[in-house]
Amino acid sequence: MKLDRYVAGTFAGYFSLAFFLLVGLFVVVDAIGSADEFLQASKEIRGMHGADVALLALRYYACSVPFYFLQIAPFVTLIAACAAASRLNRGGELVPMVAGGRSLQRCAVPFFGGAALVAGGMLLVREGTLPRLRDLRDQMGETLRRQRLERVCEDFVALGQGGQFLKIGRLYPDRDRLEKVRILRNPGQQEWVSADVIERREEGPHGPGWYLESGRVAPGFGSGAEVKEIDFLPSLPVEPEEIYLAYKGEHEPLDLSFSELSRLADRDPARLRYQTLLHSFLTFPLANLVLLLLGLPFCLRLEKRGRAEGIVIACTLCALYFAVDLALTDLGGRGVLGPLLGSWAPAVLFGSLGIVLFDGMRT
Repeated sequence: MKLDRYVAGTFAGYFSLAFFLLVGLFVVVDAIGSADEFLQASKEIRGMHGADVALLALRYYACSVPFYFLQIAPFVTLIAACAAASRLNRGGELVPMVAGGRSLQRCAVPFFGGAALVAGGMLLVREGTLPRLRDLRDQMGETLRRQRLERVCEDFVALGQGGQFLKIGRLYPDRDRLEKVRILRNPGQQEWVSADVIERREEGPHGPGWYLESGRVAPGFGSGAEVKEIDFLPSLPVEPEEIYLAYKGEHEPLDLSFSELSRLADRDPARLRYQTLLHSFLTFPLANLVLLLLGLPFCLRLEKRGRAEGIVIACTLCALYFAVDLALTDLGGRGVLGPLLGSWAPAVLFGSLGIVLFDGMRT
């Protein structure tokens, strides 16, 4: 147990160091590339000065850390394990462990325990942390990058139940306001409701509900009915929260939690991209373990010669894994492959190869 704690502590130290170095690199590169936009925000938004923009940018990047974690965690796990294995080898600590009766495979158990914790952490962050931070992060990003004080979502479609849907030109989710809207309200008769503005109010002539500006009801072709004006709807085919999720699903699906994406997939089963991403949300955390199976056989070795070559080979295999994973996931989303096959095939194939390589380690 003491050896396991020592190896786990070494891995945890390198994981923390690699994670914050990579996050810091992303932040610096993004901040440099967005410097002009940040400066523009201080000029165009009344009451904001350079110090206010700098503080807002710090808060924005602090809220972005969980999003970075979900993108880079498997890479960090591999880097930390390879660095820890190199440290043990360089310090001559592997030889006493093996001489004491441990195989190299047994020495690597703390690495896999750490990788499993990271994979579980990715699932928890996606399901619990992302929905809480996403709106705040999007709001700050809207101010910094587009010089707007509220979120604006443009040009997307939100599906409702029974074939109903909304085509939205612009959505203001912070105040439940939609502009340039067309609603297919009765799919059987092709009845359309259109309006320049639809806004939810708690008080009005008709009570709480959605009030329309320049609202019209157009009956289906050939029905003989006339176009009528309309100024109130008690409800929309899609709830306001679901409308915003539809926009995120169309433009930024990786910012959604598993349960949110699952709701979109249930509502729109024909969109294979949602089905594929649902499986990908499960397989990507498993990459923490798959990458260790692929990389450790070339990094965790008793020979001190050829360590650099082993790390290069490990990184090459892992890059190949992600290239295949990206290609097959894209094919699954396009319908060329099934969502299940496109998402799970890379993990199964490369995981099997990794098990063979790991089991064949010379000890």
